[in-house]
Amino acid sequence: MKSPRQFADARQRALETCIGKLTAEHRELLQLRYTEGSTIDMIAAKFSRSTGSITMLLRRIRMALLRCVTRSLAMGGA
Repeated sequence: MKSPRQFADARQRALETCIGKLTAEHRELLQLRYTEGSTIDMIAAKFSRSTGSITMLLRRIRMALLRCVTRSLAMGGA
């Protein structure tokens, strides 16, 4: 059985792998929102899209990442 630290490390590796599988645009959206702290309004303006569409797209990206990480961990690692 993995220790909590080993599990966290495996989850982090899986997340990094899954992010690497995203399109460049989706990675940029995540970076803008979660690394740079841009608001939804700022991102929407940058991509010439509505705030609603950016909100929904980020939600879909997060759900895809959750599924990918869960699948990766279930298969035994990252």
